[in-house]
Amino acid sequence: MEEIKKNEKGQTIAEHIERLGNDGKYSEQGTEFLRLTDTTIAIELMGLDVPEWDGKKHNKYEITLKNKKHSYIFYFWDSLFNTEKSKKDKPTLLQFYCNEFAKNKPLLYCTGIPSYKLDEVKKAYNKSYDTFPTAYDILAAVTKYDCGTFSDFCANFGYDEDSRTAERTYIACINEQKNIERLFTNEQMEALQQIN
Repeated sequence: MEEIKKNEKGQTIAEHIERLGNDGKYSEQGTEFLRLTDTTIAIELMGLDVPEWDGKKHNKYEITLKNKKHSYIFYFWDSLFNTEKSKKDKPTLLQFYCNEFAKNKPLLYCTGIPSYKLDEVKKAYNKSYDTFPTAYDILAAVTKYDCGTFSDFCANFGYDEDSRTAERTYIACINEQKNIERLFTNEQMEALQQIN
């Protein structure tokens, strides 16, 4: 039986991650979980592709989760919203500042970003144009619960049991669940389940 570790506040890792979620700190849930489990994540944009479950092009990312126990490589398909957002022509940081922060100044006189505003401008720019998935986005999407039988899976997710697509999806979920379980202890899996 593995020993359940607690932090300086007496919280288990699952309680700590759950607390971050309850406080609305979702991004921190992802980064903190990775830090506490000594796991790294690599996110690489592969380009646009059409997933089997949708006839539309989505940004496709190759994800690598790695720690001392295991390494797992899989694909993450971004939302259509983020895919469309990433296709937009992005202004330079200065153009963004002039349009969003210096609205009262004619563009001709907007020649630079004041140093005291730089961090605020960068944060707003990234929020407007950055669509790269975060650790939270990835960890919230992975299969972290037992999929049950094929019949249970189809009933829970609205698939027809005679569907080949449903069968492929079920097998993919089972494989993902097994790989995730190889990466993390039972205690860490309990914490991962708080990220949703």
